[in-house]
Amino acid sequence: MNYDDTNISNQSHEGFEKPIYYWDPSIATSDLILLKDKNHNSWFKNLLVAGLKTEGIHRLKIRDDQTVEELEFIPIGERVRDICEGLNGIFYISTDAGQIYQFTPK
Repeated sequence: MNYDDTNISNQSHEGFEKPIYYWDPSIATSDLILLKDKNHNSWFKNLLVAGLKTEGIHRLKIRDDQTVEELEFIPIGERVRDICEGLNGIFYISTDAGQIYQFTPK
């Protein structure tokens, strides 16, 4: 769908599936990582999604490969461009302003 809710092509495409989660309006996603390290405890198998428009990080949980729940929003106050997972449970993010920040799960 276009941003004004009109149909882009009036066609469906074989082999494509509808998304199980999306933001409307868009958060302008710039990066997404799946946390696969069991040391993240309650964040294990969560998604961290960087939002340019929302200027922060959205943490989502996948349940049964079919549903997604947004658990929290971590405000950064700048357009988040990239998320990287470092050692010992530390995450690094970079912003459009050229800043590098680090954070750890609560």
